[in-house]
Amino acid sequence: MATQSVLDAHARADWAAARRPATIPEITVALHRTPLSPALLGSTIRLRIRDLWWPEGLDARYRIVGLSIHFLVS
Repeated sequence: MATQSVLDAHARADWAAARRPATIPEITVALHRTPLSPALLGSTIRLRIRDLWWPEGLDARYRIVGLSIHFLVS
C-alpha cells in the first residue's frame, strides 16, 4: 500500500512528463539501400545525421512507431 506522499510524487512526475511531450521525428529512407519491413515496428534504431543542419551531428536512438511506404513514379 502506498502512502499519500508517494502517490502525490507519482502524480507530479506524470504531470511534468505530460507537459514535455516527446517530438517524434519523421525520416525518409531509400528502400534500395536499407531493408525495411513492418517487422521493424517497435524496434529501436540509431539515427545519425551529419550535415549542414546538424553541424555538431545528431546521434540518437528512436523507437519505430509507424511505417509508411510511398512509391514515386518517374
